[in-house]
Amino acid sequence: MKFKQERPNWCPHKDCIFKIISQELICGGKLPKPVEHDCDYNHYRFCIKTGGAIPFDLQINHTDIYNFIRVLRALERDKDQDKNKKLVNRRV
Repeated sequence: MKFKQERPNWCPHKDCIFKIISQELICGGKLPKPVEHDCDYNHYRFCIKTGGAIPFDLQINHTDIYNFIRVLRALERDKDQDKNKKLVNRRV
């Protein structure tokens, strides 16, 4: 059975073009029109379900995406290094 990607019920942004959901907590979509921000244009919306009634909403551009990826890759490398340290300590 294949999981179908659908806009979550908790996402109030029906105007954005839904692209992806992860763990029923994070969704992403494309804005219907780019929004000017800090001498650039935001093209996407990134939403995170929080404990409150309104999800955290962040409009982002291509540079933001690149920087998010860099941060997440650094965290992933750190996780892998921690895992490798644990393996080395078990062998000793």
